[in-house]
Amino acid sequence: MMFSMVCFGQEAVLLSEEPVVEYGTLTSATKQPLFLKFTNSGDQVLYLSESRTSFGFEVVYLPEQVAPGSIDSIGFTIDLKALRGPFRKKISIVTNSKTGLAVFDVSGRIEN
Repeated sequence: MMFSMVCFGQEAVLLSEEPVVEYGTLTSATKQPLFLKFTNSGDQVLYLSESRTSFGFEVVYLPEQVAPGSIDSIGFTIDLKALRGPFRKKISIVTNSKTGLAVFDVSGRIEN
């Protein structure tokens, strides 16, 4: 999934390879946290300031800034007790983009 972030007339680009990040089957033994990897392939620093998540998710690592050309990640946990079966959730990140928001779709299945 590609998100264009425009800042002061130049561009920072948050690039994720897939529109939906699929984690497969998770169990209560799944190690936490999970990570969403992304690249700033633009010419400007990408600033990330706040996260918003769907029920059962919590962002535990959010870099404040990502230099042009750098790879980083967003770390999150899933409340494995609150969810069962297939899930598809969103993690939204407030950025310095023109629209101000980047959204990641996360899916998988939780079983015991």
